Amino acid sequence: MGGDCRPHGIRLPRHVGDGVRVDWVRYRVPVALFIAALILRLSWVLLSGANALASSDDAKAYHDLAVNLVQRHQFVTAKDPPHSLDVPYATRPPLTPFALALVYLVFGPHLLAGQVLLALIGALAVTALYFLGRQLFSEAVGMLAGVLAAVYPFFVFLSALPLTENLAILLYTLLALLLTRGSKHLTIKHAALVGGLLGLAALNRPQILGFLPFLALLVVLDKQRSWRDRIKWMAVATACSAATLTPWLIRNHRVVGGWFPVSLQGGAVLYQGNNPYSQTALTKLSNGARGWYNDPRLGSDLAGLTPLETDRQAFHLAVDFMRQHPSQTFLYSVQKVGIFFRAYDNLVARASWYPLLVLGLVGFFWTLKHWRRLLPVYVLIFQTLLTAAIYTSMPRFRAPVEPFFLLFAAYGLHRIWKRAEAPLPRMARSDS
Repeated sequence: MGGDCRPHGIRLPRHVGDGVRVDWVRYRVPVALFIAALILRLSWVLLSGANALASSDDAKAYHDLAVNLVQRHQFVTAKDPPHSLDVPYATRPPLTPFALALVYLVFGPHLLAGQVLLALIGALAVTALYFLGRQLFSEAVGMLAGVLAAVYPFFVFLSALPLTENLAILLYTLLALLLTRGSKHLTIKHAALVGGLLGLAALNRPQILGFLPFLALLVVLDKQRSWRDRIKWMAVATACSAATLTPWLIRNHRVVGGWFPVSLQGGAVLYQGNNPYSQTALTKLSNGARGWYNDPRLGSDLAGLTPLETDRQAFHLAVDFMRQHPSQTFLYSVQKVGIFFRAYDNLVARASWYPLLVLGLVGFFWTLKHWRRLLPVYVLIFQTLLTAAIYTSMPRFRAPVEPFFLLFAAYGLHRIWKRAEAPLPRMARSDS
């Protein structure tokens, strides 16, 4: 009957139930971050989520795709050109619409149900960033990064919008978490996880396929393993990524009639960002526009073509323009990089992003001494920026890698705090 009833210093049991080992102290921080982030996101959804679709045509399209998957059992939407439900559709990537459709299938095609899912995904991303910060730096940096991500206005705002950025933030953070684990963890199982995750990320945002050459470079630079192990690891990762993508590629071939990577956007978006009239959209974005608005003169060479023909013709037109006008293409790219690092024309967006960018740059330069360990993070940022510079750019397009800016900002804040609290050196005593 007797037991230790001391009210202070009591330790929770590490074995619960039938031998299940639980370290509550270790997991209380990520659980607290998850709950806090979820409460903030659900509060925002309940406060303003009913009008969320009014702020984004892309969000309308993804929501409509999910609704049509449930109601019509077809991956189609009339929100995108040619604005018909009878035309074979493969313009947008499928992962976000399918994730929303799973929720709509259970709770009905209600936007609120999808927003709750997005809030959960956002809270999971906060937790993943905490683990990334703890793995790369320390518990304190991970905790601070998680707090910043939990309250970051842009991430909270996104939770009400059915956009690919929500899943991308989580998937990119998980990918960085896997790739920065160190050579001793890079097993065949690890390669399969990376490949599968990369495939899922591509089904959500096909731009990440451009990371594959950089992934191969990271493997080549890993000199702690033999060439045989490196080749085997890369082969397994590539095979698992391809296996994840193949069912959707086959679907597209059967429905649309051609082979292309994930969605029919590559050629069209490349042409939007590289044509004689791209300056119209770039100027509007620089002046505060929230989306990429093409010049009305664009598209005359694409009239009357099928979606597949349109994308292929757009690709050839873009490549021809880039070859014939390299200096103009370069100037476009410079402007796109500037737009990538801009805040939206909103007081909250400016007040949160620009201080974060400054702190992130401070933390980035302080972390350069750890460049080998952080190389996957650097490369993910660079590849995302490079894609925006070549194709089209908006501040929203940096969202997948914005957690890494928060991580660098957390590291910078932690270093500044440690320096501030360090005791000043004693002055030497002088006998005068």
